[in-house]
Amino acid sequence: MDDILLLGYPVRLGALQQQHHDEIVREFQLLSMSRPESRSGVPGRLLELVDLLTSRFAAEIAEPQRLRDQALASGAAQVDLRYPVRPGMREAVLAWETMMREVDDYCRRGTLLALAAPAGVVALREWSLGEFLRQLDGQPPTPWSGPA
Repeated sequence: MDDILLLGYPVRLGALQQQHHDEIVREFQLLSMSRPESRSGVPGRLLELVDLLTSRFAAEIAEPQRLRDQALASGAAQVDLRYPVRPGMREAVLAWETMMREVDDYCRRGTLLALAAPAGVVALREWSLGEFLRQLDGQPPTPWSGPA
């Protein structure tokens, strides 16, 4: 397998997902700077994982991000995204999935200013990560069928 395909990726929901992700990362950055003890907890671990993933897979995510941004700017409802498969991708996806569930719990407890991810954002994240894992196992891509 050469690529992971996210077929029919919902552009506006993806922008909402990115916005929520950016809010969480910003808040965790502030927490880790203001409270040294948070560096060993969820905020510190999330920031380390974000740094690792963006540095390790920067080339793999650049083109899909560009296509998403272009689709959003043009008003497209959906776009097909292609991610090249690289060694370590399965472990990275599993680590991200675990961390984001932990972050969701953290948000639901109300210990952050950021709210828990809306249901559509969670559904998109679970579908996207599930597609990576399924396709890494040799299964064919399944188009997005959730809410736009």
